[in-house]
Amino acid sequence: MGRPTFLALASVLTLSAGCLGSYGLQPGDGGAKDGGVTMDLAPAVDPTADYHAKVEPILTTACGGCHNQMGGVGIGFLAPPDTLTSLLSFPGLVGPTPDVSRIYVKGTHEGPALTADQKPIVAAWISEWNVFKPAPMDAGAPKPYIKPFVPVMGANSVDLSVLDSTLAGMTITFTAQLVGTSTLELTQLMVHSAPTMGVHIAHPLFVTWDAQYNPTPDPVDSFSNDDQTVNANDTQPLGPGQLFLQGYATGDMINIVFTTIEAKMGTLGDGGVVGSGCKNVGSFTMNAVPQLNGSSGLGLNCASCHAGGNQSATTAFSMVGLTSAPAMACASVRGEVSPTSPSMSTLFKNVDANSGVAHQGGKLSAGDLTTFTNAVTIWINAEK
Repeated sequence: MGRPTFLALASVLTLSAGCLGSYGLQPGDGGAKDGGVTMDLAPAVDPTADYHAKVEPILTTACGGCHNQMGGVGIGFLAPPDTLTSLLSFPGLVGPTPDVSRIYVKGTHEGPALTADQKPIVAAWISEWNVFKPAPMDAGAPKPYIKPFVPVMGANSVDLSVLDSTLAGMTITFTAQLVGTSTLELTQLMVHSAPTMGVHIAHPLFVTWDAQYNPTPDPVDSFSNDDQTVNANDTQPLGPGQLFLQGYATGDMINIVFTTIEAKMGTLGDGGVVGSGCKNVGSFTMNAVPQLNGSSGLGLNCASCHAGGNQSATTAFSMVGLTSAPAMACASVRGEVSPTSPSMSTLFKNVDANSGVAHQGGKLSAGDLTTFTNAVTIWINAEK
């Protein structure tokens, strides 16, 4: 199956409605359907085209005088023939968010700063690029995504057929609840295939959107290693089956951006984890397993529930095979940690007594948490 196509909506929000309004993002209708959320289709977001249409003219005017050639007055991040390629070749100029982007935060220097009118356009594109930028294998095609919607507290159902007709009858379901005042917890995240068709999903990214359409991608990219196939007439957890989205305010929207989502014929093996699982199973066995199965002496035994002792816990986050099949368990636990930002790993937040994250299992005091995280982080760093 090829990349899903998207239908453009007739009207889009104006820039005055919020930073990403001009990019055509609109909320889902949020209507309840069988206890969940009815989804509809958003227009395609093409960050490459939006750069050339909206941002390139601004940078060319504001920065081009000094930065339009290599060996000129300043670094040539706008050198032809393609200024986007040149811009992206300098790490840190775009950055993961506007507030750390060098092109956005650069004030008055030898050249001018961005004007008050220019800054929200550039900021919006930086956020858009980081959420929707094409993966290298996509040959520049925009990623398929579910339109932003307001989740209901309780059962939610996301209709995947809005992405492509071949996904008819397929859904992603989850239960949402607010933890504290600013964390949205999604549990029982499940993928439901169609009776006669399976589905292949790779790297689904969850994004939170505030009322002004400012996106905040899941900061730990919890499903970055997820690459799974759910066979026809089957239901499987999406990755670890659980997700925490920090900084969520009541009324905020969420959506899902997929690197790959496609229908699959017949009975197929599970795609497993991108990169064939963990990079260092030995480090996982030596450093992480003792912390997870209680043999480290901290009094915390995650495996007692997550390795089959509690079916709900195992479905949400499986540690099956922790000692008998460590490669399989390592691949599953890998979905709960962040090699790029180990301290932000969901695994650590679940057991931190001071995190405010609900967890029916054990919690660790500050001292024991340090021991736990230091040991597990040795393995996490081996996954980079």
